[in-house]
Amino acid sequence: MSLTRTSVVAALLLNAACAASTLPDSFDDELPSTGRVEVTTVASFDPGSTDSPRSRLAVRSAALWDSVAPSLYRDAPASSVFDFNRETVVVARMGSQSSSGYSIAVTGAAVAGGELVVEVQETVPGRGCGNLTVITSPVVVARVARAGLPVRFVERRTERTCG
Repeated sequence: MSLTRTSVVAALLLNAACAASTLPDSFDDELPSTGRVEVTTVASFDPGSTDSPRSRLAVRSAALWDSVAPSLYRDAPASSVFDFNRETVVVARMGSQSSSGYSIAVTGAAVAGGELVVEVQETVPGRGCGNLTVITSPVVVARVARAGLPVRFVERRTERTCG
């Protein structure tokens, strides 16, 4: 593993521990209907990496973004385009998948119960969908208003319907 990749992995693990931004155990939690905050998708892409882990990350500093961004995609925006005093950058990786037809999105966020709740939706191909047999690893990057609170991710998983 290269020094850069090692640094990124270390930064991801450290931020996950500090921000309490862990993967959920289930897909049953609901996004609160009150206290909604704006979510803006910055990028949604598929680098096609075979070693992309499934992860969720709340980036709250330019230093962390600068260490994480190069591992996401080649044309990742510089940290200067984000105002880390006012926003948190959320990164959601679906992890390596065995075919095309998978996607991921940040679909909402709300402040509730002393935490920022971020909803992530994973879409998987349904039965009968014509998919390519290629390794995919969908990723989404989104801006969420900074609440200065711990981040908790709630998950949705839907199946794409194919004719």
